[in-house]
Amino acid sequence: MSRSDRALWAADALHRANNLTQMSSSLASLGSGKRFGPVADDHVGRARALSRAYAELGTVDGSDRHVPCAPLLMAIVERLVALFGEARSINVRIMVEPVALPHDQRRALTLIASELVINALKYAFPDEAAGTIDVSLRQRGPDILLSVADDGCGMPANHAHGRGQGTGLMARLCALLNAAMQCDTGPGGSTIVISMPLTAAQ
Repeated sequence: MSRSDRALWAADALHRANNLTQMSSSLASLGSGKRFGPVADDHVGRARALSRAYAELGTVDGSDRHVPCAPLLMAIVERLVALFGEARSINVRIMVEPVALPHDQRRALTLIASELVINALKYAFPDEAAGTIDVSLRQRGPDILLSVADDGCGMPANHAHGRGQGTGLMARLCALLNAAMQCDTGPGGSTIVISMPLTAAQ
C-alpha cells in the first residue's frame, strides 16, 4: 500500500469514527425529552456512553506511540450490545489480551470489531431471538487475531461473500492493517477472524 493510500484510508477511518460519535450522540438526544420513561432514560445513558467511546476513538494523535487496544475496544463492544441487544437478550463475552498499536491502527482494528458486532446484532438474531456474541483479541505467533463469533442464524450470502453493506469499509480497514479476513458461517452461527501481521504494528 502506498503512503498516500494509507493516509487516505486512515482519514476515512477517522471520518467513520466521528460519524459513529455523531450517530450515538443523536440517539441520546432523541431520548432526552420528558415523554420518555425510565427505560428510555437508561437507553439515553447507554447512547451517551457509546458516543463518548467513539469520540475517544476519533481523537487525533499525531504521535507514533503505541496505545492499549483492550480498554476502548471493550467499551465500544459492551456499549453496542447493551444499547441494541440487551432488550433482545443478546449477550456479549469478551476476551482480550494486552495488545498495543499506534492510534490509527487501533482505530482501524476497533472499527472492524464495531462493524462486525453491528452486523451480528442486525442479522444474526432475527425475530427477537436471543443469543451470544463472542469477541476476542489475542496475539498468536507473528499475528494479532481479532475474532467476532455468534451463535445466531448465520450470515446472509451477500455478507458472507463480501458484497453486503459496509464491506467496502471493511476491505479498506483490513488493507490499512495489511490484514486478512476469514469468514465461517452456517445455521449454527458465524465466526469472522481478522489476522493482522505483527509487523504492521511496528
